[in-house]
Amino acid sequence: MVAGTDAAGEIAFLDVDEPPCRTHPGASERVKFWAASSTPVLPFDIGSTPADVAFPGVGAITFGVTCYPSHSAGKRRFTADESAQANFHRAEFTDPTMHQTDTIELEVILSGKVDLELSSGQIRTLVPGNLVVMGGVGHSWKNVYDEPCVVAVVSIGARPGE
Repeated sequence: MVAGTDAAGEIAFLDVDEPPCRTHPGASERVKFWAASSTPVLPFDIGSTPADVAFPGVGAITFGVTCYPSHSAGKRRFTADESAQANFHRAEFTDPTMHQTDTIELEVILSGKVDLELSSGQIRTLVPGNLVVMGGVGHSWKNVYDEPCVVAVVSIGARPGE
C-alpha cells in the first residue's frame, strides 16, 4: 500500500501499477517494492516501483523483503549483474556468500531464524523482532534452520569511505 499525494494534489492511497521487482539468484529471493533514485521532493515525488533489484546508489533508497529458504546456508551465489554494480564488493572475500555494499541497511526479522556472519568471523543468530543496522561491512546470511527466514529491508545508498 502506498499513501501520498495524487496528481490532483489530494492525499490518497495510490494505485501501484507495476508489480514488485523479484529475483531468484539461487538461495534467496529479494523483492523490491519501492525505490527513490534520489532524495524525494514532497508531496508529489515519493518514488515508484523499481525496475530491478539493484542496490541503491548514493542518496537513493529501496524498500523490500528478502526470504532465505530453509537450509540455504552457503548456497547463495551472486549474479553477474549484482557483482558488476559499482556499490557491490565481493572480490576480497574467500567465502562465496560474503559480500559488502555501499549502503546502510535497516532490517527487521519478520519470521524464521537466520545467522548473520560478519567478515571478522563473528556470528549472531537473528529471530523475529530483531532489528539490524548494517553499516557497509562484509557479511553473509546463512539459514541452517528448518524454516524459511523473511526479512524486511530498507537500503540507503551511501558514499564509500576512503
